[in-house]
Parts: sequence; C-alpha cells; structure tokens
Amino acid sequence: MSAKAARLSRDCEPLLDFLESSAQQRSVAMVTVSFHLACVVTLSLSLVCGIGACSTKGWRGGGLFDLGSAASETVVKAASVLGATFTGLALLLEVLLMASNTFRQSRPVKILCFAGCTAAAASLLIAIILFGVNHSAGGFSVWLLAGSAAFAIEALGFYVVQWRCA
Repeated sequence: MSAKAARLSRDCEPLLDFLESSAQQRSVAMVTVSFHLACVVTLSLSLVCGIGACSTKGWRGGGLFDLGSAASETVVKAASVLGATFTGLALLLEVLLMASNTFRQSRPVKILCFAGCTAAAASLLIAIILFGVNHSAGGFSVWLLAGSAAFAIEALGFYVVQWRCA
C-alpha cells in the first residue's frame, strides 16, 4: 500500500505543481479595488449625469432655467445646481484623498468629503421630488438627474461602509 501511495504522489506531483503555480499567477493578476476608487467612479458618474441634467433641454420642452419662476421651480433649479456642485466638491476631495498621504490621514477632510456627498444626495433628491410633485412627466433631463442622485446615494453608501470597516 505504501508503494502505491508513493507512486500516486509521484504521479500527481506535476499536477500539484501546475495548480500551485496557477494559484500564484492568479493572485498576482488580481486587481484590488479600494473604496476610494469606487467612490471616485460613482461620484464621477453622478457628476456627469448632474451636469448633463442641468445643461440639456429635456425639462418639459426647455432647459432647466426655462422652467417657470414659481417658488418650487426655483428650488428645483437651485437644488439641481447645488447637487452637481456638491458632487464636484466631494469628487475633488476624494481624488485628493487618493493622491496624498497627508489628506488620507486627515479626518476633517474625510468628514468634509462625506458631508459634501450627503449634501449632494439630499439636494438632488429634493430637486427630483419637487419636480415630480409639480409636473406629471419630464424629459430625459429628469432621468439624468435621477441617475445623478442614485450614483450620489451609492457613493454615500460606500462612505458608510468604508468608515465602518476602518
């Protein structure tokens, strides 16, 4: 029985070597995605959608600034622009967090980045809700604004997970 086990182990040695080298190659080729990178991607998508929503003419037959002058429509305009601005601020701070070790270790910068993302998500949601309350339907710009809000909320979720894991 021991001769049979020795022969089996000798016969399986090349296969074990192949599997071991394959596992080493896979571990080298794996890409690590950090929460900072995920936040940068989602904030970038949110910013692109937010700028697209503010600049296109898909708001009930005109641009964002062609809406009316009623109080709720003025709030929709202001909240949309503020949401895109806060998204840009959060993105800038997140890039600084990735690029600089000094910023990465600074707790106030992390809090400011989280606050900017929270303000962006809140203002974009306010704009969508107020537009939906006053108008039965909107154009593609409203969908871009909804996408911007969704990506901002997703980035906010990444911040919460990142802080819970740190």
